[in-house]
Amino acid sequence: MLPIKLILKTDIKQNEEITKWYESLKSYLDVGTQWEWLSCFTEEFRLDAVEVALVKHPDWNISDLQKMMLSNLQGKGHFCRLHNSKNSDLNLFKNFTFPVIHLTKSDLRHKAREYGFYDLLELTWFCHKPSDEGLPCELFHPCQRAKESGFEYNFKFDSNLLSNRFKRIAKGTAKKICRTFISN
Repeated sequence: MLPIKLILKTDIKQNEEITKWYESLKSYLDVGTQWEWLSCFTEEFRLDAVEVALVKHPDWNISDLQKMMLSNLQGKGHFCRLHNSKNSDLNLFKNFTFPVIHLTKSDLRHKAREYGFYDLLELTWFCHKPSDEGLPCELFHPCQRAKESGFEYNFKFDSNLLSNRFKRIAKGTAKKICRTFISN
C-alpha cells in the first residue's frame, strides 16, 4: 500500500482557466465551491479520471447542474464521463468520472449488502451543516435527500440538539437585525 499524502486545500494552486469555468457556471447554476478546488487539484497533480460519487435523484429532485451533466455524459460505471460538450464551462468536470450517477442511494444500499460492504456505506456523510455534536442537521437539502432515499438510519434525532441549533440561528439573525437598525 502506498503512503498517504496529505494535501491541504489551501496548498492547491489556483488555475485561471478552471476559475473562469467555475465562475461562469456559477453565474447561471448552483455549483458548489468544492468543484473549483477539486478541479484545480486534478490539474495540478495531472489526474484525469478521479471518481466522484454523485448519485441519481428522482427527476423531481434533480438539480439543474445534474440535469446538464446527465445530458452530456457518455459511458457507464468507471467509464462514465463528460464528452464533447458544446458548453465549455463543463470542462470544469473534465478530469472526473461518475461511476454511480446512474444509481440511486437505494440501489447503492442494495449493492453494498450484496457485496458485503454495507458497514462502510453506513459511514458515509452527506450533511453540509452538522451540529456541534457531529450529527446531521436534518434541515437542509442533502439531509432531506438522504431521508427521502431511505437513509433515515443515519439520523439519530435529538430534539435538544435541534432546539439548540434553532436557538443559535435565531440568535444570529436577531443580532444581524439589531446591527442593521443601529447602523441606519
